Amino acid sequence: MTSELTLKPILSHNNMTLMRFEIFKKKRQNKSHFKKKITLMLVPHDAKKTYQLNLYYGFIYIVLIISIACFAWAFHIISKDIDYHLTFVDNQKLKSDMASVMFQVKKDDKLLNQVAQLNQKLRIVLGLGSNRKEILEDYADNKLGSSPKQSLIAYLSDPNYQLTQIVRKNLEQLHQEALKQEKNFKQIHFYLKHECSLLLAKPSIWPIKGWITSGFGERISPINGQREFHYGVDIANQGNTPIHATADGIVTFVGWERGFGRVIIIKNGYGYSTLFAHCSKQVVHEGQRVKRGEVIGYVGETGWATGYHLHYQVMIHGVPVNPMKYLPPIT
Repeated sequence: MTSELTLKPILSHNNMTLMRFEIFKKKRQNKSHFKKKITLMLVPHDAKKTYQLNLYYGFIYIVLIISIACFAWAFHIISKDIDYHLTFVDNQKLKSDMASVMFQVKKDDKLLNQVAQLNQKLRIVLGLGSNRKEILEDYADNKLGSSPKQSLIAYLSDPNYQLTQIVRKNLEQLHQEALKQEKNFKQIHFYLKHECSLLLAKPSIWPIKGWITSGFGERISPINGQREFHYGVDIANQGNTPIHATADGIVTFVGWERGFGRVIIIKNGYGYSTLFAHCSKQVVHEGQRVKRGEVIGYVGETGWATGYHLHYQVMIHGVPVNPMKYLPPIT
């Protein structure tokens, strides 16, 4: 038992000694490996003399490591140089694009100014008045701050400023100004459309050429000799003279009425309506849309009439008014 206990420490000590020896042996082998040489032979074509170059493995490793490090450093420098040039090209392109955008913004700004001036002139001519509040606000903006065009020119010269944000801001201002002008012109368009429709609906021409035999107002009836109110004008001319619509409208009645004979009634719109009586012939039908100047019938003496003539009435919301106010002077 005692001999076994004594043997174990001795074995473990021997193992440790062997391990240390193996490590030392490997180190020596590694050192001897670096000391090994490699021979390069250069043999010329004439073979008169050969050249030998003896290099240690360690030297080759060092040269190889240095070469790899130099290549990596050169690659890094070249990459940075390429990135710089690419960035420089992108910046030049960006400046060129910004200059182009600035030019377009200047053109749009000038155009909007012209449109705004035209808008104000149209409002004055049409009697719509001016947007005084908006004009004062624009005046204050121009006095207290630079215009979008001036802002863009100023900031394009500053390389440290965010050009994209400036362009976006100015384009947004131009967009808002364009929307405002669009709203103004829509208002003007609506007004002109309304006025045009009103002019087309307003009786403004003679239904026939002739002479007035009886005017609007009180008169002595040519039929019974009694005093009565005449709600239109009588225009005399030869039988079968064409009768023209005095305004655009829709025919609402074509038929016979006691006293008036053959009658045509046109609803012209905006409260206006016109009546044509004593026709010899009607050439339109109910529901038909007619234009100013279009032939709708012919002069006759139907109904209570003492001769060929047209009884012409103008009514506003059903109330007869003096047609002479709507007939142009005869030249």
